[in-house]
Formats: sequence, C-alpha cells, structure tokens
Amino acid sequence: MIPVRKTHSLVQLFGIVLEAYGQLSGMDTTLLNLLDQLYTDSRYPNEFGLLPDGKPTLKEAGLFQQFAKEVYEKCSGLLR
Repeated sequence: MIPVRKTHSLVQLFGIVLEAYGQLSGMDTTLLNLLDQLYTDSRYPNEFGLLPDGKPTLKEAGLFQQFAKEVYEKCSGLLR
C-alpha cells in the first residue's frame, strides 16, 4: 500500500503515484497544474472553479474531462 497524505493537489498525488509506479511519466503535468488551480477551499461561491483568467471555457472543460479520463484509465490499469 502506498502511504498518501490528505491533499487535494493533483500534482502532489501524481508525484506519489509516479514514485510508486513510474509508468505515468508521460502525463502532461502542465494540465495537472492548471487543474490544481480550479480547486479552492474557500467558502465563498464566487471563488470556486476559477482559473487565473476566470471560469474555464467549454473547450478547456472538455480538455480537462478528456485528461481526467486518460488519468483514470492509466491508474485503473496499474491497480489491476
């Protein structure tokens, strides 16, 4: 079992998985950094889900969804 500390950072979680398995080395960490910016622990709704330039566009949301699917499939393959 991999020890994982509680975090919402995709970059940190990626580092943990990469260290343990190494097979995810081809992943686009630029997108991980961008997705990390969408999370906020604020209680104020206007701060949720914003990138530095505002809300993600539909194109960006589609890119994020496709990337999430790719990460899920690769991670699922490692756990089988």
